[in-house]
Formats: sequence, C-alpha cells, structure tokens
Amino acid sequence: CRGQMAAVRRPHAVRATWAVIGNGCVGSAVATSLAQKMAVPGEPVTETRATLLTNVCLIGPGGPPTAASGLSDLDHRPSSHADCGRILRAVDAEADPRWVAANAGAMARVTQREEDSGVQFHRACGSVVVGNTDWIAGVASKLSQRAPKVAHSVVEAGESPALCSIVDAAGVRGLIDPAAIPDGYSGLFEGTETNAGYVNPLEMIRANNVLLEKLGGIRCPSAAVRLSRAADSDEDTLVCVTTASGDTIVAERVVVACGGLTDTLLANHHQVVDSATLRVPRPFGYRLSKRTVLLAEVSEHQLPTFAKMPSIKFQLEIAPWPVAAEGSVHDKTEAATVYILPPIEYPDGKTYIKLGGGPNHFLQHRPGVEPAETTTELTKWMDGAGDDVSATQLKTALAAVFPTLEPASYTSKACFTTCSAETSVMEAVSTGRVAAVGMCHGKAAGPSLQLGDDLAEWLLSLPPDAEDTRWDMSST
Repeated sequence: CRGQMAAVRRPHAVRATWAVIGNGCVGSAVATSLAQKMAVPGEPVTETRATLLTNVCLIGPGGPPTAASGLSDLDHRPSSHADCGRILRAVDAEADPRWVAANAGAMARVTQREEDSGVQFHRACGSVVVGNTDWIAGVASKLSQRAPKVAHSVVEAGESPALCSIVDAAGVRGLIDPAAIPDGYSGLFEGTETNAGYVNPLEMIRANNVLLEKLGGIRCPSAAVRLSRAADSDEDTLVCVTTASGDTIVAERVVVACGGLTDTLLANHHQVVDSATLRVPRPFGYRLSKRTVLLAEVSEHQLPTFAKMPSIKFQLEIAPWPVAAEGSVHDKTEAATVYILPPIEYPDGKTYIKLGGGPNHFLQHRPGVEPAETTTELTKWMDGAGDDVSATQLKTALAAVFPTLEPASYTSKACFTTCSAETSVMEAVSTGRVAAVGMCHGKAAGPSLQLGDDLAEWLLSLPPDAEDTRWDMSST
C-alpha cells in the first residue's frame, strides 16, 4: 500500500509518527497539515515485511458517494459532513473574531488546496447575511471592533457591492429574490473576490486525502475502536490504535478528531481495565444537537433564475418555530435564522437548494447512559430522514425567503452538530501522547483548512509528555 489511499491490507500493521483518527473535514485537514509540515522532499513511504512506515496515518472511513449510490449513501453515514454544501464566508453571524479569522484563513487557502490536490471542491458565488437593519448594523459594528481585518463598507443606492459591504433592502433584493426582502432589512455581502461561497465537504475531504497521499501519508479506511499502549512500548511512549477491521496502527502521537463520536472513543478507553497504562484526555462532555436539513429540487426551467444566487444566512421576519428567550448567543442566532446554499448538483444527478437552521434539538443527557448507547441513538438518527415537523417548518421558511421558487420535490436529511454550553469555539486538549479535538458548533466545515493548519502547528509545538495542555481558537 505504499502511500496509496486504498485500504491497508488486512490485517496489517502501520508504524506512524502521527495517527489522526477521523476522516472528516477537520481530521483530514489536520492530517494533511501535519504531513505538509513534516514532509521531506522525495521521502517515500517505506515497507518492511510486516509494517508500513509513514509520518502520518489517517484513520477512518470516508470518501464521496458514487452516482449510483446517490442520496441513499449520504443518508447512512454517521457524520455531519456527509453532504455536498457548506457555506464559506468571513463574516460570522455572531461576529466572533475567532471564527472570522478561521473563515478568512480558509478562504485564502482553498485555491491552493485545489491546485495541489487536483480536486475541485469550492465555488466562489459570494455570500450574504440578511436580516433587520439593526441586527446587520450590530454584526457590522462588532466586526469593526473585533475583526478589523475584515473591512466592510456601506454601499450606496445604485452601487455594485464588492468585497465585504453593507447593502440596503433594494441591494439584497437584487442578490436574492425581489419578492423576499421585507422593508427595513439589509445585508452584509461578501463578493466572489474573497472566495466567499461554499465548499463541497466530501470533495474537500477527498482533496485532503489525495494531497496526504502525495506527501507520503497513508489512509486506513476503517473506524478506530480502541486505544491502548503498544505491547512492545515502555510506559506510554507508543500508542496502538485498533480498528474495526483488525488493522493496528502504532504511533508516537495520536489525534482523536471524530466529531460526534470523539467522546465515545475517549469514554470507552477510560472504562477499560488497562486505561491507566495510557493517558488519554477525558471526554469533552459536549452536547449533540439533532439537526434536520431540507433539499428543495430546482426544476430545470427555474435554474437560470437562481444561477447567480450567493450562499445566504437569513434572519426570518417570523420564525415558523418557537424562539426561546434563553440560551447562548449562538443558540439564539440559530433559532432566529436559516442558512441557504445555492443550487448544487447532488450524487443522484438532481440539483437542489439546501436549507437548514432553526433551534437546536439536543440529545437529552441521561446520567449513567453508556457511550455505546449514545452512539446507537446517534446512528439511528442519522439513518433516518430527520424530523418531520422540522422539515415542514423549513419548507415554510424557504417559501418566505424564495416565494417564487417552485420546488419539483423535497427531501429531508438528518444531520448533527456538537456544541458546548460554556464556549462557542472549537477546543482541543493534549494529555501525554494523545490529543482530542471537539465541538464544531455547526461552523467548522467551511474554515476547516485553517483550523487544521492551526491545530497541526499547536500539536507539533507540544512535548510528548505535556499534561492536559489545552487549545482553543484564541490560541492562534
């Protein structure tokens, strides 16, 4: 398997400097950035009689669906990235400067990643955050205070918006649907010059995988099920990762980046008898939010109407669901808004406008529940089509934003996000030779190239005996 992205021969052993568990947007970006920073020009993957040797091994299933598998393949992947569209823009709806910096950094990286990998996954179609003028002015004001590098200007009537600009109701109507924008609304628009638009997360993961291969990395396309101290290792100097397919990866350092399954893997380790022989971070204790997304099929005769549509974050004038007065700023913003992707062709050959958002629906924490039960519940949720009530509410929201759209069909899908009650950013912790990354807050796919690079830089700076060293997006 000399560096190839095909399956490692089973059962097979891999010896790596770094093993990254989780082939999602963030995990694949971390692995690729580690490989880039450690690459020695011309150094191939080597193979002994029984062991493959490499700098970076990326562990976990993944890869784009085939045309034949269509939407059904996406519906049965227990991951939040199993889709074809995620918004990429600098502006954060809560104007959090940490997300703004990560977003802007990723926007500056997408073109190079496409060139290096030969895989196209990004479309620069622009992006607009739309809402009542007071909210938009507040977001713009916070951007000026917290993220001055993302400069914005006010566009006067008749001017063309460019870069990051505040546009009035008439300007927003020109960007979206003339019948959709209430008086008193405005928008914060980012033009195509900034690379604002969207990414296809599955193709972006494929780009990361291809580049990892070019850099001499190995991918083991099987789920990790166990962490342990390597049998021939003194104390905890080497870590062994065992996969569901029987592969063993022995690494000097391990990164767990499994999204909603990260806490399960960490908790399972702490429950086994020999957990004391390998120091591993405690579970984050994040909350899992069950999300429903709606795909509205665009008829061929309406495609020209929406061909120049940007990606959108839209504050609803009247939300079709109850909006709670309590919760974090992120919770309140989600409950009052929807996000909308422009027409995207999906694996079934049809073109859809994708819509999501609304209140978080958290899995209820039940003391004493085993991690495996939470995983089973999450897998069952992802095997379904989301929540029927939420899907109906999203249809109502879509009709409010695009009253002229006449969908040929609707398809709802299940998704999930990981959130923290205490913070609104992604975090990581390193304990000894094992680090873990958690909490996407539904925002990490778009800026994942920058997050992966920031995390790789931090990980490489740590000594292997670091004890409970923490990172968040303020650290870079």
